[in-house]
Amino acid sequence: MPLNTEAFARCVNLSPQACYILEHGLAPYADLINHLTLEDALNLIEYHQVSQHNKSLMEELRNELGNRR
Repeated sequence: MPLNTEAFARCVNLSPQACYILEHGLAPYADLINHLTLEDALNLIEYHQVSQHNKSLMEELRNELGNRR
């Protein structure tokens, strides 16, 4: 059965970028409002996505190497 993504609640008063940062714990809300620029926020998101991608690749490599033994 396909996942019905329409059933999930969404933030309507925050930008998608702010939601991403808060959801992944990249910065507290107070910093988003008081200290971070849009560029800072986008850099945090980029860093997190690159980091997650690289972790995923490393995990795949570990699994592949582990299966060869």
